[in-house]
Amino acid sequence: IDLEDGTDYVSGLKVKIPMETPNWQLTEITNPGKTDKDNEYWTYPPEVRTSFDCYFDFKQLCFEIRRARKYKFVTIDTVDKLEEWAIALARRNYKASNMGRNYKGSDITTLPEGAGYKWTREALREILQETLSLAEHVIFVGHIRDKLQTANATEVDSKELDLIGKHRSILCSYCDTVGHMYRKVAIGAAGGEIGLNFISHENVLCSSRVPHVTGRKFEYKKDINWNDIFLPEAV
Repeated sequence: IDLEDGTDYVSGLKVKIPMETPNWQLTEITNPGKTDKDNEYWTYPPEVRTSFDCYFDFKQLCFEIRRARKYKFVTIDTVDKLEEWAIALARRNYKASNMGRNYKGSDITTLPEGAGYKWTREALREILQETLSLAEHVIFVGHIRDKLQTANATEVDSKELDLIGKHRSILCSYCDTVGHMYRKVAIGAAGGEIGLNFISHENVLCSSRVPHVTGRKFEYKKDINWNDIFLPEAV
């Protein structure tokens, strides 16, 4: 599920949010032969849809997938968009409450004393709940950022998910494995090795409750052998 209009070079079914098709066409994709053209709710072209509109596109997609079939793998790319939607959903939920009924602002995270973050955390959990039954394995893709922190009186350049505050720990609590994917490219060279790291240390936080990847690092000169990561069913 492509949330940021990324590459089209994907060997599998791909759906973009904002949707570029009405609901009845989406139903044809997820459940061939069964359509409902009377249930079309397409109202705005993708370029003018708000974050809140896009979130409801996503909810509709999740509903269609659950109704049609259960996939083995679904990848959500990227979690940055889920956070953006959470902030939009939190604003709506806050305005619907007695406390926020007179709120006129556009960014709930600017409320005094960080009061808005309670609402964004609840909204993010609500959005993540939508993803849990989409497939046997749901894969979240996110960007990382560098962060300077002090460890043993030394400044360390660490890497962490590019999400706000406790949103990182909330997302990770839904995951049984957190890994760091990277590419090693020599100066002046093309391509490079692709790596998947599941070893946690002071520079990058990774973890896993899955024994065959816990504390391991995988590097590939060309394509990733996904059977190293997702074991065949017979194993």
